Parts: sequence; C-alpha cells; structure tokens
Amino acid sequence: MQALRLFFLFLFVSASAFSQSIHPAFTQLEKEGSVIAYSVRDETGKEIQSWQSGINMQPASTQKLITAAAALYKLGKDYHFKTPVLLTGNKNNDILKSDIVIIGSGDPELGRAEGSADSIKTAIVNALTKRGIKRIIGSITVDVSVYPYDHRGVPRFWPYEDLGNYYGAAVYGINWRGNSFTVEFRATKAGQKADYNFVDYTPHNMSLGSEVFTCRGAEEVIYMWGSPGRSSLDADGCVPEGQIRRERGALPHPPIQLDFELKNLLDSKFPGSDLSTHIYTFPYEGKGDTLLVLESRPLSGMINDMLLKSDNLLAEALLKRMAADAGKDTRAEKAVELVIEYLSAFGYPELNGFHPMDGSGLSPANLETAAFQTAFLHHLQQHPDFEILYNALPEAGKSGTLRRFEAIPGLRAKTGSINGVRSYMGYLDAKGKRYSFSIMMNHISADDRKLPAESAANFLKTVRP
Repeated sequence: MQALRLFFLFLFVSASAFSQSIHPAFTQLEKEGSVIAYSVRDETGKEIQSWQSGINMQPASTQKLITAAAALYKLGKDYHFKTPVLLTGNKNNDILKSDIVIIGSGDPELGRAEGSADSIKTAIVNALTKRGIKRIIGSITVDVSVYPYDHRGVPRFWPYEDLGNYYGAAVYGINWRGNSFTVEFRATKAGQKADYNFVDYTPHNMSLGSEVFTCRGAEEVIYMWGSPGRSSLDADGCVPEGQIRRERGALPHPPIQLDFELKNLLDSKFPGSDLSTHIYTFPYEGKGDTLLVLESRPLSGMINDMLLKSDNLLAEALLKRMAADAGKDTRAEKAVELVIEYLSAFGYPELNGFHPMDGSGLSPANLETAAFQTAFLHHLQQHPDFEILYNALPEAGKSGTLRRFEAIPGLRAKTGSINGVRSYMGYLDAKGKRYSFSIMMNHISADDRKLPAESAANFLKTVRP
C-alpha cells in the first residue's frame, strides 16, 4: 500500500512539473523551433519564475558581465595597463645610437580612441626631442612576448566568419588602433563592384580583395574574411545603389602596424636617421633607460565601455591580463579558470551551470544555464564594485545595446547576440524591489529580427508587480 501511495505521489508531482507551460510571450518563438530558457529571482534570491532554467544554453555576450566582475575583483578598479618605452643606448652629441623598445602589456586601448594613435606617437617624438636628439641610429623594437603572437590570439571555437571582422580581432601583447581598420564601400552601378577606400589610415602590408557589389533592393551584410596572421583579407556583400557603407575589419598585425607608423614619423621628424623595425616574440632582456610609460585609463572606465558597447576586444584582453598577472596560461579556454576561481571564492551557487570558453561570449561553445545567471546576478550585488557594474549595464530604451529596446522603467541588462542567439541578463527594479532575470533564446531563425526583443520585453513587463 505504501509503495502504491508513493507511486501515485510520483505521478502527481510529475504531472504538476510537466503541466508548467512556457510564458505566452515566447509561444511564437517556440513554435518556430527556438529553444527558450528563463529564470527570475526575487530580492531574497528565490527563483519565482522559470522555464528550462537548468539546461545549457549559449549565453552570447551576457558572459561579459561575469568576466567584468572577475576582472574588477582580480585586478582592481584602479588598474592601469602600462606600456614602457625604453632606450637601450647612449646619446653622442645630438645623435642617439640606441634601440627604442616598446614593451607590450596587452593594453587593448593603445592608440584606440580618436586621435590617440597620433598623440602617442607624438609623445614619443616629444620625449626624444626634449633630450636634445636630432638623429637616431638603431631599431624600433616591439616586444609582444606577454602573450603568444600567433593563432592563440583568438580563442578556440570562434567561428571563422567572425575572424576577419573587428569584433573577431585577436588580442596580442601590443594592440594598436583597436586592432581594426575601417573601409568605406561606395555603390557604383547595379551588378558592378563597389568602389572602396580605407578611412583614417591604410593598413601596412595588408591586401584587401573585395567582392562587394552594387545591388538593387535589399541590403546585404558585408563580411570581412581573414584570420590571425593572414595579411590578405577578403570582403563580400553588397551596397544598394546610391548608398555608402562603412565596415570595420580585424587588423592582421597590430604590432607591425605600430612599428611601421612610428618609424615613418621618426624618419620625418629626425632627418638622416637610420632605423629598422623588429618584433620580439620573446622577452626583451636588455637593460634600458625609460623614455616614457604609456598608461591606459583605469579599469573602471574600460568596464563601462565593455558592458555598454559589448566590446569583445576589451573582454578578451582583460581575461588574458588576469591570467598573465596570475602566472597562468593566457589562452582563453585556460584563462577562464580564473573566472571560475573568482566565482568559487565568493560561493556562487549553480556553478555547474557555467561552462565558459572565452571572456566575451563570442564562442558558440560557451554554455550557461539561466538558473546560474540569476544566482550570479543575485550574489553579484555583494561585489565591492557592484555599482560600477550596475551603472555600466545598458538601460532599456536609453543607452548602449538596449537603446532600441522597449523603455521599461527600472530595467538594466547586458545583452547577447550571435548567430541564432539572443539573450538578456540583468536587473528589473520595481516598487522598491530588485529582480534578477535571465532570458536566453537559442536556435532563432532569421525571419523575424524584432520578435526576440519584443518577446523578452513582453515577458519582463509581467515580472513587475
């Protein structure tokens, strides 16, 4: 009899579990074959709404929030990347017989902001001029040894179609101009190739093969095709008649580009100089006199851009820096162990739902559960720098990657978007309460680009009491 009671109890519990239905906001997506998972926790950390919250899903760029939290804890909000510039020789009268050595630290912002590439090169010229130097005999040596200067600049499992585009750029010991370049494509006549030219600067020792055509009707996405270390890139797509399109590609050799630009400037500013260029993939061991130190803005500012603009280069650079500072393997799939260590140290629950492969979320091999994400969000509020993280999250209808989202009051979230994936992870404040939520939508068809955002907004509006 007892066994029979247990059997019927099992049937009752099972029936109750399977009677739960997906929220109506996601019905259409589910009908179209998408996989939906969501979780909502109240201010106590209790999960009050969920659907498939324990299954592994691709999180896309929502992963950046976890990387950012770990970086703030491991490196500190006031952390600065420092790039020393050394002189290894001596000045004889007004002639400098010396190598100029730039020691890379992996600074992702070196020469990145508008005008900063020129200001950095000018700062080096001015520092040399102040020493009374009029001619230089030696080499410009760029030491990139802090990270491998090869295919390991990008994480494993990143899609090939991303590697030639700015958001798939590799991270090196020297990063320059955001490791990207801009091309302007101008329509000609339908069926003919579009004209193009480089904007701001022309990449050194790089060729671009363009199969971008002028077309009538619908606009196509323009992709750059390339890979780390490959000096030739290809572009394809189309530009509608009468239009101009700008696209950004991944710069194949950022350290070489810096070397080349600096040599050209020094040759022009110090006539009669005899300069060569070198890239060191092993640590420079010579002694040198510090000419100047190039210093980044504090980490807190980088975190703001990383989350607000969903910046992959910043996320991967911070992941590598954490690993380098800890004396660990800087490959992304190994460096993520530092993020797991951070989570473990703070006792985050649901860690079995976190399976990272990079810092940015670009890899489709990243897997997380909605239950993990909301547990993380709930406990994140105890982070010593929570306000930095919270204020960097895009605000619905107002800023960053949520500026076109419905303007739901009190909603801040990190978004995620890769092929077939849309995700939202953040906070909803209402009537003095703060809810943590995660929505992950995988296997989305490309037929309706607005439906995922509309579905998420309609769901979140029902969370408000």
